Amino acid sequence: MGQGIMYTRQLDEKDFKDFYTLAYKALIERNDIGTDFDQAHFTVIIKNILVNRQHITIGLFDQDIMCGFAILMIERMPYNNDLIGVFDLVHTDTAHRNIADVQMMLDTCYDKIKNTAIKKLALNEKNVVLDGEKKRILLTKNNFMIPSINWERNL
Repeated sequence: MGQGIMYTRQLDEKDFKDFYTLAYKALIERNDIGTDFDQAHFTVIIKNILVNRQHITIGLFDQDIMCGFAILMIERMPYNNDLIGVFDLVHTDTAHRNIADVQMMLDTCYDKIKNTAIKKLALNEKNVVLDGEKKRILLTKNNFMIPSINWERNL
């Protein structure tokens, strides 16, 4: 479990095959693949993530084998045009599903945006692969907070 030389780096087009494989496994694990899954469309999405300058895609590697990734999308807030970073998905294989390995990817993302106009990060807790208690510890340690609670009603 994380016994090798661990490192992170930004992914690019050369990482397509490994990124695609891990992202596909993430979809399966999250039950996000339905009968309407379109493999050609998924391939385009993965390629676009790797080349889009508005995405920071960090890979987690154990002895040069990709075992996790974090996708940070850079977006503009519609009401004030401020830049915000949104974690689209933070995923690892099961052997690297621990706070330290996920933290390594988050730290690399923070490093990539430290000299930018991005002043706020957001994430949906469903998009972080850790289980409940580990996720709570990680998010608290990284100063994430829940700014509001939305109430809904079914019609």
